[in-house]
Amino acid sequence: MKLWDKPFLASMKLWQKIFLVSLAVVLAAVCITALSVLASYFSASVEREKMQDVSSHEYYASSLANTVAYERIRQGQILLPGETVEQLLKTGIAARTGTNTGTAVYRGESLIASTQMDHLSKQPEFVNRVRENGQCLSLIIDVDDRTLLNIGSGLRLEGVEYYLFTAYDVTEIYRIYQNQLRFISIVSIVFAIVTGVILWAGTRHLLRPLTVVNGSLGKITAGDYQIRIKEQGSSEFQELIRNVNEMTEAIQNNVEQLRQIADSRKRFVDSLAHEMKTPLTSVMCLGDVLLCKRVVTDSERQEYARIIVEDAKRLRGLSGKLLELSITDNVPLELERISIAELLEGVEASVTPVLEKRRLRLEVIPADAWITVDKELFQSLLYNLIDNGMKASGEGQTLRVFCEKSEQTLTVAVEDQGIGMSPEELKKITEPFYMADKSRSRKEGGVGLGLSLCASIAERHHAQLTFESALGKGTTVRISIPLAKEDP
Repeated sequence: MKLWDKPFLASMKLWQKIFLVSLAVVLAAVCITALSVLASYFSASVEREKMQDVSSHEYYASSLANTVAYERIRQGQILLPGETVEQLLKTGIAARTGTNTGTAVYRGESLIASTQMDHLSKQPEFVNRVRENGQCLSLIIDVDDRTLLNIGSGLRLEGVEYYLFTAYDVTEIYRIYQNQLRFISIVSIVFAIVTGVILWAGTRHLLRPLTVVNGSLGKITAGDYQIRIKEQGSSEFQELIRNVNEMTEAIQNNVEQLRQIADSRKRFVDSLAHEMKTPLTSVMCLGDVLLCKRVVTDSERQEYARIIVEDAKRLRGLSGKLLELSITDNVPLELERISIAELLEGVEASVTPVLEKRRLRLEVIPADAWITVDKELFQSLLYNLIDNGMKASGEGQTLRVFCEKSEQTLTVAVEDQGIGMSPEELKKITEPFYMADKSRSRKEGGVGLGLSLCASIAERHHAQLTFESALGKGTTVRISIPLAKEDP
């Protein structure tokens, strides 16, 4: 399996990946730096040696030209013959035999003299380039176990073009370079081992908090939401651990809330089944009586019909309240800026006939204030509160709806003079199907969902619903809602 294969990389742990990547980056940086410095030093050494050897080559060419000129003056001739020039060149080149250099002279393609330059015959391209250009050119080649720097240039003597080639041994420069490369390789291996140990220990130490977090997350996944991780490591890991602890606490709270919701829904369904069972049983029994009994008096028929109608109304109210309760949680609000006086005026007009039928009075005290609400839902909230007040009140009593305005909040209160409730009952009145006085509520057609619906509507409007009540002294319900912003 190759190191870069995806399955292999995926199977590696994070600390292993960080360790390998860090080690590779550090070694690459060190090796590249060392090799760059070495290459720069080697290039400078070669260039310096080349300049020195070119100077030596030009000096030697000048020496040969001076020897020929001196001989011409000594013989008193205008130009020396070619044989004399060639003899002088052979003598000069022979004098260099035994040194750490090689020398060769050509006239055209003819070799006049050569010492230690046998390798030049294997470099025809270099020789031809010198002949064509006539300039000073250089070439580095390997000959057996040596490295030679070859220099060639044109040499004009007595009107004839000659070509001078010299070779200089630069093996020592390359030997030093190879030794330095081996040294760098050994140092790199040692450095890699030392660095690897340090990186391994450092990586494991620095990532230890991550291992702790990972193990704790496994326990949390298994359902242990009580666990809390001790903050340790760098600031980043401390922040991570803090977030994990907060997440665990949030999950624990959510699980508890879901458990409470599940219990509440179970009670809701149980209560729903219980509430629907009684009227349905009554309707079925009375229907069977009317169906099976041959002789039914008018008074009996009217009584049975009245009971059936009352139970049907109760079932209709139950289904209507359940529908409203579900809609308030799902349907988006159609918010509008409306005057509380206008809103209360509409509610008063709707409930007045029912109040008069029950021989109750309604007193409405509005305020000069504006709120942003869903008109239909907020009216439903007020209807339910007033309806509850009517069911708890007796003939001749008064219901009051009044407003209290503060700097940022409007409070709408619904007050009755009814039977009131105990502190224990106040804690449960917003639960679905809860009725403080079951016999009275059922007699009045209640199903125990009105205040649950009110609480849901208030929550959707970011309003606060509070209750004040005492047995025999009535109940006051307050809705505190933010005032609307100024209409632009």
